[in-house]
Amino acid sequence: MSTELKVLQQVGLLRKRSNSIPFGVVFWGSFLTCIFKKKAIPQNLNQAVFSQRAKRWLKRSGPREVRKSDDYIRQVVKIWWGYYETLCLSSIIEVKNTDDRGLGVFVKKQGSTLEEVRRALKGFIAWVDEDEFKMLKEAKYPSLYSTASGCFILFGPLSLVNHACGSYLRFSMPLKRVNEESFPEITIKQLSVSRRFGREEVLVDYFNGEKPDFVCSCGNC
Repeated sequence: MSTELKVLQQVGLLRKRSNSIPFGVVFWGSFLTCIFKKKAIPQNLNQAVFSQRAKRWLKRSGPREVRKSDDYIRQVVKIWWGYYETLCLSSIIEVKNTDDRGLGVFVKKQGSTLEEVRRALKGFIAWVDEDEFKMLKEAKYPSLYSTASGCFILFGPLSLVNHACGSYLRFSMPLKRVNEESFPEITIKQLSVSRRFGREEVLVDYFNGEKPDFVCSCGNC
């Protein structure tokens, strides 16, 4: 089980029927479990083979709500393919284990531009209420995002990017939702527009240059 799903289960939000955690967050946690934790599906498949393997896994091991409906499974597989194509078939980035921070995102194409990395690293934010946000924060949920407008869970490819104080990368302002069923998108920006990426881990200053509200153990600290 991914760290995301473990924390949601730990604080009781996976079992609690009345909560503000959207299924999109659960689907993302299930994707991480299947692809990176259990390694149940290889990272070099075409769409047809991936879809077959993903359907089988979801019917056997996916969220209970998904297993009940073939239509639901097809919808989830479509979402999963977008994540898989971005993270497993990209010529720009790759996901690898770090020594001390779990999964991380690394640039594998020397000299990649910000725009190339931005296109590969989009994420989504899902609103949660303040009490649930506090619970998740205390339980060390790995990808939380807060602004003056509210408290959110960050999920999708961008949520795999780790924090480093003083990084020249920041989160962009959330983009408006395409429709009522979609989530606001978020990506990265950099302070130095001329800088190109080496073969390096992508690290974002989660706190926009301000002091974190916890004891930070990033490489820069």
